[in-house]
Amino acid sequence: MVARLAAGRVEAYTAAQFLNQQAAEGSNFHTLLASIEDEKLRVKALAEKANASIRMPVRWTSAQKIDLARRDRLDPSHDEKYNTVTHILVLDELRDGRFYRPAKSLLCTSPQANNGKYWTGDFQVHGSSIEGQYVRKVTCVTCLRAAEKWAELEHPVDPVVVLE
Repeated sequence: MVARLAAGRVEAYTAAQFLNQQAAEGSNFHTLLASIEDEKLRVKALAEKANASIRMPVRWTSAQKIDLARRDRLDPSHDEKYNTVTHILVLDELRDGRFYRPAKSLLCTSPQANNGKYWTGDFQVHGSSIEGQYVRKVTCVTCLRAAEKWAELEHPVDPVVVLE
């Protein structure tokens, strides 16, 4: 989604609508496309920098829960809510004392928990840029707090891009 201030109000567009409007207003299409790709590369670099500080003892990636309201839409990636958070998805079984997460579960939710109201059980697991897919920046505060447990880990496992 792209938002801009126009005539005192905020208008929201999909990227395609934004490009079409800018082209109609006489903007250079290639300049706009380049600026969008630059923004995607900037977001990817910020995600990689932020995720580098997360130290996990098992393979992991980032994931967003797909809720029932977005399930039937053609492209749910453009329909993120303003409060969408990105979680740590544990790809291998994780056991550390009493702490346990099964493979392919979120770090912030125990196996007995509900795992979210109106949730499909599916994940959106990667972002994309001109350079390909990348692991999104983790924004779930509970996941980040849980990951602090392994902050002093000597041999952490880097995040993995999961190809579906």
